[in-house]
Amino acid sequence: MLENTGVLQEVNRTFFNPLGLNLILKPDLTLDLQKADNDYGIAVHTIDKFKLGAFNAYRMKRHERRQQRLGFIIQTQDFIRGNKFEEEDINLASPESLKLNTLLRCIDNIAYRAKRRLMENSHDKDKDAQSINYRALYHSLEVDIANSNYVDAIAKSAILLFESEIDDKIEKIKKDKEKKDKLFKKEK
Repeated sequence: MLENTGVLQEVNRTFFNPLGLNLILKPDLTLDLQKADNDYGIAVHTIDKFKLGAFNAYRMKRHERRQQRLGFIIQTQDFIRGNKFEEEDINLASPESLKLNTLLRCIDNIAYRAKRRLMENSHDKDKDAQSINYRALYHSLEVDIANSNYVDAIAKSAILLFESEIDDKIEKIKKDKEKKDKLFKKEK
C-alpha cells in the first residue's frame, strides 16, 4: 500500500528528505530509516509522476472524509471523544468551519484544474516565451464565461491579474535566452 498509493514517496519527499532522512521499504516489507551525512538533506534524481498522481487521488479522498467527519485535516489541539463519536450522524465540526472548508476545497480544486489547464496550453502553444496578447486574452475570457468554461476563465483571470509581473518575467526570460544563444554560438 505504501508504494501503490505513492505514500512512501510523498512522506520521504515532503517530510523525511528535508530532514536528511529517507524511509525505505525493504523486500521483507519492513521499514528502514536512513540518515544522510550531509547538512542539506536528501534530494532524489526523479519523482515518479504516476505515484504523485496516485498519492494526490488517495490523499484528496482521505482528506475529504476526515474534513467532513472531524472538521480538520491536520490536528492542532487535543481532541476529546465521547461515546457519540462512533455514531455516523455526528459531525464534530462547527457549521461555519464546514462551510469554510467546503469553499476552500472548491478553491483548491479549481486552482489545481486551472494550473493543469495553463500547463496544457503552455505545452501546446508557447514557444520561446512570446509576449501575451492581453486584449485577446480578455476577450476570450468573456467568451469563456458566456460558455461556462470557468476553469479557462479563472486561468485567464489569473494571467490578467498578474499582467505586469508576467511581462517582467517574460522580458527576463528573453534576455536569458539571448545570452544562452550567444554562448552556444561562441562554443560552436
